[in-house]
Amino acid sequence: MCGRETATSDIFLLAIENLVSEIIPANLRFQPIISSQETQGTILKLPKTIDQKQVLTYCQKIHQAAKDYLRIKISCGVSQSYDRLVETKLAVDNAKEALHYRMNLGEEVIIFFDDIAAQLDNNAIVQYPREAESTFLDAMRSGELATIKASYTEVVREIIHENKNPLTIESALFKLINSIVQLGQLLGADHTSLQNSRKVYQSVLNQTSLVKVEQSIYQELVLPIVETTQAKTDREIRSLSEKMVLIVHQQYDQDLSLDSIAEQLHYNANYLSNVFKKELSINFADYLQNYRLQIAKKWLRETDMTIKEIAANLQYTNSQNFIRFFKKKEQMTPGEYRKRSKE
Repeated sequence: MCGRETATSDIFLLAIENLVSEIIPANLRFQPIISSQETQGTILKLPKTIDQKQVLTYCQKIHQAAKDYLRIKISCGVSQSYDRLVETKLAVDNAKEALHYRMNLGEEVIIFFDDIAAQLDNNAIVQYPREAESTFLDAMRSGELATIKASYTEVVREIIHENKNPLTIESALFKLINSIVQLGQLLGADHTSLQNSRKVYQSVLNQTSLVKVEQSIYQELVLPIVETTQAKTDREIRSLSEKMVLIVHQQYDQDLSLDSIAEQLHYNANYLSNVFKKELSINFADYLQNYRLQIAKKWLRETDMTIKEIAANLQYTNSQNFIRFFKKKEQMTPGEYRKRSKE
């Protein structure tokens, strides 16, 4: 529509009917009809002497006329040929299927069903990047816009790369939209933000450019949900980091890791790592080591445990590793620290 209001599309569809009527001779076609809110269709009745090249010429002339007289961009989908009038329904379905490939090929294209038919059966299974989606949804929970944008771009890139058929791309994008909406509901996004999903679904169906689809999902759905749930997300991050700190303080003498905490809290380990670093400005492994160091110093001052026992109780597999770490942090060995603390 080249920037015009969608409400005026009916007028332009009627104008395209007239263009088709003027460009394709009446003896070679039936009356053009409006097939949907964005599609005008014409059943051709061609003699066998007219080949695909002549059909392409007609499409090119209609393209040019739409651009010159109406200032709009159109695409043409051309079905396979059929011998019987009762098969016109199949012809319409073929042409619509061909038009789906606008998403891959862009605006103002002419697509013959014969050219894409071989791809349909081979690419019918939807490929979905679950790991990339998980990373992206975790980023949405964190509220970090740079991380959200990067992970969103990656999940869309994988969808497009893994799915060659426009219909499977659409299905995968719908699945992504569903996941975003479900997360928005869990995070308590307001009703207006979630209502945007209707517009986004329609955008995916109507767009002729994957770039525009990608922008539409991000601008109309992802960002509004993130903006309306930021305060709640911040509270969730504080709560999670507090829970992680509590687990460290309670389980420092056990085989503790980010993965084991993620299992306890039912979250993704990478997400918890980002949450912890954002809230405490230190990564989890360093925090755990530093806390264990404080416990080691306490035991050296207040107990008679050997250095080997302290190292083992703090999950060091080798007491020498413990001694090296202690010296690096305190500029003295555990034995020297114990001696000084009792002087």
